[in-house]
Amino acid sequence: MMEAEKSNTYTHDLSKTAYESIKEATVDESSTYGQINPLITGPVAALTFPSVSPAHLAVVLKVLSPSPAFPAPTRKKNPGYYDPAAQSGIHKLLLVGGRIEGKAFDHEGVKWVGGIEGGLDGLRAQLVSLLQHAGLGLTTALEGHGKGLWLALEGRRTQLEEESNGGKKEGEAENGSSV
Repeated sequence: MMEAEKSNTYTHDLSKTAYESIKEATVDESSTYGQINPLITGPVAALTFPSVSPAHLAVVLKVLSPSPAFPAPTRKKNPGYYDPAAQSGIHKLLLVGGRIEGKAFDHEGVKWVGGIEGGLDGLRAQLVSLLQHAGLGLTTALEGHGKGLWLALEGRRTQLEEESNGGKKEGEAENGSSV
């Protein structure tokens, strides 16, 4: 009889050592993985980046989880995306969430990070702008009351000067007629 040949079928993308160690791993049910284990059974994919870039995350969301905020690529830019085989696979994908800079985000949180205009530099610029405008608003508010008080006092000073000047002119006119 002929001996069964070993299949070269692609079954996973891990090294043999990693595959064996994860296959034999035990999971504590109280751990984070143990709590989300029911959500990630079956065909699962993990997409990882060495560093988080909102621009790259936005492109991934456009391809894997299109929505009005992240429209799918056009047929002109990516015609293979609209092939029936690709669409069949994409419709089976479900974005559960993500871990970004050590924090877990749900689907909406991942979309929020992907929607940051200008990436992390854009977020920093928004923060600086917010802090500048807050300081400007506070300065304007504090300056407004001081200006109002100054204008009131200046108006009263002008009024008193006019009264004292007007009183002298009337006295001079009376003195001039009696002579």
